Amino acid sequence: MLTIKDILTRPLFQSARLVAGEEGQVRAVKWVHIGEIPHLSQFLKGGELVLSTGVGLADASLRRTFIEGLIQAGAAGLVLELGSYFSDPPEDLLFLAAQKAFPVIVFPHAVRFLDLSYEINTLIISEHHHVLEELESLSLRIRQVLLNTEGPEALVRTLYGVTREPIWYRRRFADQEDLVWGEWTNRPPVAESPALHPTVEQHQGSWWVRQSVMVFDNPVGDLYVEIESPILEERLYLALDRVAAALAQDFIREETLQKSQRREEAVMLQSLFFQEPLSPAVLRRFDSRYGLNGAHRYRVGMTAPSTYARLRHTLQTPLLALEESDRTLLILLARPPAIDHELQRIEEALRTANAGESVGWSRLHAESRTIREALLEAHGAWMVSRLRGQPRSLCYDALGIYRWVLATERSQLHGLLIEPELRTVLLMPRAARDNLLDTLEVVVSGASKSEAANQLGIHRQTLYTRLKRLESLLGADFLSPHRRTAIHAAILALRFLESAPEDRRAPPS
Repeated sequence: MLTIKDILTRPLFQSARLVAGEEGQVRAVKWVHIGEIPHLSQFLKGGELVLSTGVGLADASLRRTFIEGLIQAGAAGLVLELGSYFSDPPEDLLFLAAQKAFPVIVFPHAVRFLDLSYEINTLIISEHHHVLEELESLSLRIRQVLLNTEGPEALVRTLYGVTREPIWYRRRFADQEDLVWGEWTNRPPVAESPALHPTVEQHQGSWWVRQSVMVFDNPVGDLYVEIESPILEERLYLALDRVAAALAQDFIREETLQKSQRREEAVMLQSLFFQEPLSPAVLRRFDSRYGLNGAHRYRVGMTAPSTYARLRHTLQTPLLALEESDRTLLILLARPPAIDHELQRIEEALRTANAGESVGWSRLHAESRTIREALLEAHGAWMVSRLRGQPRSLCYDALGIYRWVLATERSQLHGLLIEPELRTVLLMPRAARDNLLDTLEVVVSGASKSEAANQLGIHRQTLYTRLKRLESLLGADFLSPHRRTAIHAAILALRFLESAPEDRRAPPS
């Protein structure tokens, strides 16, 4: 961008003086125009350096019309030749120009305007040609990045190589990190509305240009380039626009690829989980694609679709998903330490989520041929994880007695465990039954009497009354070690059966 400051360094301007509007030296000069009439501004488009001898500007009101018109039209500045009509630049003209930081340059002698026009216009054309060459080089690099699928980081780095100004690509998805190049003075605030074209913005004394990356009329990110002044150069405008378009193309390519991968993964997972018989070819493809070897393990998970939508932006390890209407099946593949780390992240995410969200996980498995077994384990763990007081992310190997409950027929649980231990309590009216079961569950879990009263939210005397009633129903030894263990197991089995579907041993296909 050719500015007033650049022009003042040219040999033809050695005798010229800047007499007003020094702050406006950063104004861009787009062309040269010679004019003397007071209403010259109606013939300007902005960015012109106006050359004048002052003829027709003898009256102060005419000078005011002239200079205010130039400023309003966005002219770059005024070059005034002294001698023919003015011996000194008019003070009123200089005052108006200084108020708006509008540069006024004077030559103390006659000068050939033709020479000035030729000099400046040649520089403008030369710079414009340089900008075109630079943009052509940028376009070539952008095509290479897109063809080589180098990704958004390479595109932002390419823009930084052209501008050498701080760049920030803020993406509008929580699971995507920002890309920052250069040192920012003040980082811009988050913008909600999209900038469809390069737009100059300002905050806390800093200026930048912003353009949103648009995909099908939706903003997916925002490109920021820090600038020193609110003047937007043409080269930066064009470079920013081209890189934003390239980022949109890369986003579409990546989204299309991911959708294709998800569809292919869904077909493969459907075969792994439900196809009969289990295809050896599918197993080999699964092992090969995801590196399931001696070092890697996997856990199968099961959760609600809404929970999966939350978790997919949380995990760092590859997570395969088969989404169904009422549940989502997951496979977490990695080395065991990485899997443990992800399980901790999941538990933390669920701890801060809405109540009721949970995930059930299988044990660690090393071979794909055991994936059906892992699915059954995940299904059981998910059912247990939804019980009151259970962790929201629960692994099959941490189920304890629930593993036995899951493996036992419902009728056997009732006949061999629940009925023998709790029959007399279960025959009580509903309200009394629930109060006694709650009390019994807290007491046999090891809580002291004061702790039990606090957990149940009742007075200690009420607790003593319930314990006497339980003693009359269950026998005086109901808190002895062997009875306590059996009763506790019976209550856990009862709670599970009351909340679980009839067929709890195998998920529907």
